[in-house]
Amino acid sequence: MKTRLAIVLTLVAAAITATASPALAATATLTAPASADVGETVTATVTVSDVPIVAVWFLDWGDGTETTQVTPDGTYTYTHAYNEPGDYDITVTIDDTPVTTTITINTYQGSFADDDNSTFVNDIEWLAAEGITKGCNPPHNTLFCPTQVVTRGQMAAFLSRALGYSEAPSANFTDTVGHTFEADIDKLADAGVTLGCNPPDNTMFCPNDPVTRGQMAAFLVRAFGYVDVGDVEFIDIAGNIFETNVLKLATAGVTRGCNPPDNTLFCPHDSVTRGQMAAFLHRAMGD
Repeated sequence: MKTRLAIVLTLVAAAITATASPALAATATLTAPASADVGETVTATVTVSDVPIVAVWFLDWGDGTETTQVTPDGTYTYTHAYNEPGDYDITVTIDDTPVTTTITINTYQGSFADDDNSTFVNDIEWLAAEGITKGCNPPHNTLFCPTQVVTRGQMAAFLSRALGYSEAPSANFTDTVGHTFEADIDKLADAGVTLGCNPPDNTMFCPNDPVTRGQMAAFLVRAFGYVDVGDVEFIDIAGNIFETNVLKLATAGVTRGCNPPDNTLFCPHDSVTRGQMAAFLHRAMGD
């Protein structure tokens, strides 16, 4: 009796195995633009389906950048920026099955990919040609970031390169030790271009603070030795701590104002962008 029961159970198990449906394989679809510019944010959309619970899959941007994901069914969005022109295969691999699309990253004119439409393109390209700037995305340095705000540390580097300041002893600012621009800041202090950011003690430089247009005027007036004050009027600088510096800068033709074409304002409290910085330096250097 036991032998017959065992035979029956074995047959039933075999029947169940033979009739079971095979597991569905997880799948993925991928959409991405056909082309983009260097430095432009590229968006890729991945939709995964037929996932039992969660699936492990990989997104490869084709330039050595990869993302590993563990997700259930759904649609997911990812962004990336390419640093060099060329054709790249964007690939999603799920259950060992790759899905690929190709994107073309366009070449660009001049030194940087992101300054062609900038008001300050000529100033930026001049800055690069003079070796005063290398770019804003090291080590590739294919971008200049013209709308990005300039910090006081970056300002020190710009001026140090533009004017060829030599090595200098430590300025003993308490907040610049080990900073990327420590050497440039020391050179700027040694040249008398900066005194510090916390008068009257001036024990700090505040390297990560943005540079205002008023501060920029003071930096440039000291750096280039402007002394003349001509018949220049801005209606928003009366009583400002940098009023005299602004007037000297305008008299020297380094600034025209901040509200073209009227240019009745200087906007001393506004932060300086990298594009504006290029224009200031280009005019100051007179090339």
